[in-house]
Amino acid sequence: MWNEVRDIPGEGSGYRLQKVEGPDGEVRYIVYIAGTAGGLFANQSAFNNVHAVGGRLDEAQVKELEKLIPEGAEVMLVGYSQGGMDAQNIAQSGRLNVTQVVTFGSPVRSDLEVPAVHLRAAGDGVPGSAAGVVGPYFDSELAAKKDPSIFRGESPSHRPNGFNGIDVHSNGYGELAKSFDREADNGIGRQKAAVAGLARFQGNVLSEKDIR
Repeated sequence: MWNEVRDIPGEGSGYRLQKVEGPDGEVRYIVYIAGTAGGLFANQSAFNNVHAVGGRLDEAQVKELEKLIPEGAEVMLVGYSQGGMDAQNIAQSGRLNVTQVVTFGSPVRSDLEVPAVHLRAAGDGVPGSAAGVVGPYFDSELAAKKDPSIFRGESPSHRPNGFNGIDVHSNGYGELAKSFDREADNGIGRQKAAVAGLARFQGNVLSEKDIR
């Protein structure tokens, strides 16, 4: 999942749609949503972080997803950074039949009603950046402290006694994703409950589309 969301081209909308045939033969959909991109006019620009923190949707992209995904089909949303907030906002809106959310390095909505897994690397300041901002992420850090769906771990980029800047946020999730995958594959620890939801979206990728 991390490799997919990391590799979304920056010049597009930041949204990638995969059509997947699951182990039970059912067709499901995975939407990958990229993090903040450079440039003022990029869809996932720093300016659009303000909208995401406020709970607003990327309306054009959501409408395109509604056209491409059959009504009622199961959807998993996977987002990084700003894209993780977008994923939670879409899930909470009820616009798609979202049954699973996965985020990397994102603030967490305390009111999210969809099963979710949130990966956070030690030393990454971005997940806490929305705390105190008016909107659905206002109490995100208080909620995160007692949220069992958050998977925390170390990354090679973390300097416990030094300034991390954005280094951990930019480079810390490859190894953390591997650690999560190992636990999820074994069905142990915090990931045991999440495995059932994620497993439904494993299988053959039938098609892939980067939304422009």
